[in-house]
Amino acid sequence: MRMSQRTRKLALALHVVFSVGWIGISASMVVLALVGLNTTHPGVRVGSYNALMTLDETIMGIFALVSLITGVWLGLGTPFGLIRYWWVVAKQVLFGLVMIGAFGFTHIWVIGGLDEALATGGITSGGVALVFGAPTLMALLTAAAVISVYKPWGRTPRGKRPAGTTVVVKDIRLVAEDIVSVALADPKGASLDAWTPGAHVDLILPSGKVRQYSIHSDPADRSAYRCAVLLERDGRGGSREIHGLKPGKRIAIRGPRNNFPLVDAPSYLFVAGGIGVTPLMPMIRSVDDRRIPWRLVYVGRSLRSMAFAMELRNRYPGRVALHPRDTTNRPDLAAILRWAPSDCHVYSCGPERLLEALTRIVPSQRLHIEHFVASTALSDLPKQPFDVVLASTSTKLTIPSEQTLLAALREYAPGIEASCEDGVCGTCKVAVLSGVPEHRDNVLQPAERDRDDVIYPCVSRAKSARLVLDL
Repeated sequence: MRMSQRTRKLALALHVVFSVGWIGISASMVVLALVGLNTTHPGVRVGSYNALMTLDETIMGIFALVSLITGVWLGLGTPFGLIRYWWVVAKQVLFGLVMIGAFGFTHIWVIGGLDEALATGGITSGGVALVFGAPTLMALLTAAAVISVYKPWGRTPRGKRPAGTTVVVKDIRLVAEDIVSVALADPKGASLDAWTPGAHVDLILPSGKVRQYSIHSDPADRSAYRCAVLLERDGRGGSREIHGLKPGKRIAIRGPRNNFPLVDAPSYLFVAGGIGVTPLMPMIRSVDDRRIPWRLVYVGRSLRSMAFAMELRNRYPGRVALHPRDTTNRPDLAAILRWAPSDCHVYSCGPERLLEALTRIVPSQRLHIEHFVASTALSDLPKQPFDVVLASTSTKLTIPSEQTLLAALREYAPGIEASCEDGVCGTCKVAVLSGVPEHRDNVLQPAERDRDDVIYPCVSRAKSARLVLDL
């Protein structure tokens, strides 16, 4: 259950006040312990231990209890959680050590010191131990406060595990060389969320890896999402893990989300490169059902590696041009576009070289592209520092050139979602209220690159000196 902003501020204020107060009480106990040990006056020693006893049995317990309660309250009521971040776990360990030390040792030493001072005016071994124990507890509390400010070490394995909706692998079948189509369904047979052509889902695999894949099935069929996955032999292991899934295996998904929507147009040219045909298939089905003119140019390494190639050609005779590179020449895109109507919209998904070629010859207002991977041309741009203001709290952050905006935001807005962190999936989208973003993502379409109302903080930065974000 997430807190409202007002409740969070109240809990945070109480936590800070009582935690700092706890440190102050500990510092007072250090001073009193030193006075009790070093004084030669019996009355001063008794007074020191009496003061220690009062702090130990009244105020310190109250401050410790409120600090712990508000800390747990903040953990449960905010995205930081109790075991999602190493700094939170470390803080809990430090608090636990302080509680054990305070009530298991220093309390006993204070009682022993007071009894001895009242009886003989002298000191005990407990009084000597208190001089070392009290500063140790104060140091642990100070360390906890410092950790709260800097929030080091990132997320725990539990915190890195993305939340999602559980689905079951309904079936998995080979559709081309090194390409499988995976059908994902609700475990209880319920209908899945509606989606539109061009949408994708995040697959959260048993290993914790998260991968994005376009849905290539029929949007009208909500019994399952079907995604085609190319085995990347030199990849990071996600596609190999998917190829190893068996029917009945449960995984999680997020979405669907659509960063590649089909807009209304008088006619369409679809250009697919390899596995990039998958987001285009629902678009073709939708356009054909509405009897809008269209054509598909499908380029691949070989016919046996081109998923759904024969299925598409047989279903739509005369409108699908297949160009396997091992038997045909590359298509002349410029010539194809010269024959296309002037108001034709071009949709393409494929390797970067194909998309760059289309970008050079198709007006941005009519071009819609989706990337496999992040563009190196964008990621290699120089990086400059800039400032960010979080609108809800007026918190100001300075983003150095070597840090991503997303990494900085996570320290103050840990609930911000992210997935690929390469500027491809669009999960981390944040609204911009003021300032000019520098778009380095591959989510926005060519005609949208001048937008100033949104940013993808995993890769994008700022053209202006400051951005104000809706966070």
